[in-house]
This record gives sequence, structure tokens and C-alpha cells, in this order.
Amino acid sequence: MSGAAGRGSAVAVRVATTDVVATDRFLRLFGFRVAPDAGGGLWFTAGTGAPVWLEPAEPTGPEAPVAPEGFQRGPRALDLYTTDLEGVLADAAAAGHAVSGPGTIAVGPVTMRQALVVGPDGFPVVLVESTHRRSSALDDEPTRRCSEPHSVVWCVDDLDAEAARWQAAGWTKGPDLSFTEPAVSEYLGLPRSPVPIRMTMLSGPGVEPVRLELLEFPEDPGAPMPAPAIAGLVFRVADAAERATVAAALELDAVTGRTPGGVAVELRPA
Repeated sequence: MSGAAGRGSAVAVRVATTDVVATDRFLRLFGFRVAPDAGGGLWFTAGTGAPVWLEPAEPTGPEAPVAPEGFQRGPRALDLYTTDLEGVLADAAAAGHAVSGPGTIAVGPVTMRQALVVGPDGFPVVLVESTHRRSSALDDEPTRRCSEPHSVVWCVDDLDAEAARWQAAGWTKGPDLSFTEPAVSEYLGLPRSPVPIRMTMLSGPGVEPVRLELLEFPEDPGAPMPAPAIAGLVFRVADAAERATVAAALELDAVTGRTPGGVAVELRPA
């Protein structure tokens, strides 16, 4: 696994799939390839940053992965930066994947255009074209169309309480954003539009990707997703002592579990 060292650094994104070949093809649309040390061919990398780790899942039953619906709590998307939003959307649509139209968010001097692409098993990827980006592979490789995993968006009931746990674990919290944008509600497929939304970004010790983006629908309750395609985040810890510290801050009962806000976490030794 790649990723900068540091207390509780996020080093991989776990994705459940019932069809590894189909998900392989989907990830290749965004520049991912099987990692050289894939170990069974289930690790996919964009060449830098956190890899995507595919986990085979049963195609039927309660554990079969599905796309998020309505105001459900849980992982809403894997976010990738892009320099060619329309081009990547066209390629995804030509490959048979459902795509949304772009939605625009303006926050101060930053304008972001975003669109949703739904892959196999409801695997949601949001493409972000922004006038100002956090650090990514696009900074050093301008010919790329998509970045490595920029963030995982996780919907929670209480953004403030969940953010406080991650800050206690050593993560840095960005500014709070609140907006009510019809285009965003529409590309997320929400039951009504516009919907008030709160978000904040949390970054590991090196502020490197992959980051955790917390999302809250303050006026709309929702149930947890039964079996999301984005199964969780893998974090690197230096030793047993650091693992205990991070687990206590996130209020985890074990090295693999969920925070009180529902974020699925696995702590792995470096």
C-alpha cells in the first residue's frame, strides 16, 4: 500500500464488488491499473496515492453491494479531481454507465463543477473540476484527466461530533461549508431539490489524499446504507500503541469497525 507515513494515515479505499472484471473496466476509465504488487489482482492504483482495494462480494442477499439512495447515511462517493469533466463523462456514458449532468458549487473564490458516475454494484464516483484544487497527481502530471482518489464522501447524522473524533485522532479539519444548490441535489439523486447540505474536509497528518469528506443533510433524516459498494477506509498505524490511540479517539471497539458516525475503518500496522 502507498501513502505517506503519519498517525492514522489513510492508505487505501475498500470497494465491494460482485464482478471484478466489470469493476476493473470501470476503474480504467479514470486511469487506474492493477497494482504491480496486486496480490491476486485486487489492488488498483492511479500510479500514486491511495489504491482501491476490491473485495469480492456475493451478488445476492443482504451483503450484496448497492448504490446509495435518498438521504441514506454512509459512503456517498469516491471523489476524483478531473481536468476534462465532459470528456470523462462521455467515455463513461459510452461504456454504459449512468452519469449525471454537472452541478456547480461556488464557495468564495472557488468554483467546482461536479458530476456523478455510477459503476458496477452501484459504485459511486464523483468527478470534481475545480478552479482551485488540493494537492493531487494532476499538479505534476498535467496530461492526466483524473487524479488519484481525492476523498471519500461519508454522510453522517452529526457532522460536528464525527469531525471532533477525527480531530482527536490527529486529522486536520477544513472549513465548514453550507449550501443549498438545486444542481447538486439533482446530481446526487435526492428525493427533493434543493436540499440544505453541510460538508467539511478532514485530512491526515500529511494533508495528502485520500481525505475524508463528511456530509450532513441537516433537515433530512436517513437510515444507514445496508451494503454500500464503498466498504471503508484502511489506515496505517505505526505500532500497537498508536493503533490504540487512534482507536480510542475514533471510539472503535476493535481494529476493524465503525465510528459512532458510521465511518467504516480498518487500522493496519505500517
